[in-house]
Amino acid sequence: MKSLILILFFVSCSHVEFINTSNVPVNFVGQQGHEIEYEKKFDTNFYLWGTMPRKVIVDFKEITDELDLKSVASLKIKRVNKLSSYLWPLFTFGFVAPRYYVLSFKAPKESMF
Repeated sequence: MKSLILILFFVSCSHVEFINTSNVPVNFVGQQGHEIEYEKKFDTNFYLWGTMPRKVIVDFKEITDELDLKSVASLKIKRVNKLSSYLWPLFTFGFVAPRYYVLSFKAPKESMF
């Protein structure tokens, strides 16, 4: 019984939340005039079998401000598994678990100038 409680205590409840607090419209579907393709890579580490941190927040406002975008379309969020995604948890007995994400999207041409 004690082992069951211990296992339930250490079950991974962590997640990555992608939000948008900017006024820039972000769409998952394609929009007319959005032709310039962008790709941003994002990585984070979870610790103690994925229990810490509980939530990682990625604000799309930082990306739109950095690239000076007026609109975003065709947003795709992909989790990428690399060799280190498997090796770090294996060799650290679950104390470190890296996660890698790729955000790809399109913006209109006027955002470039």
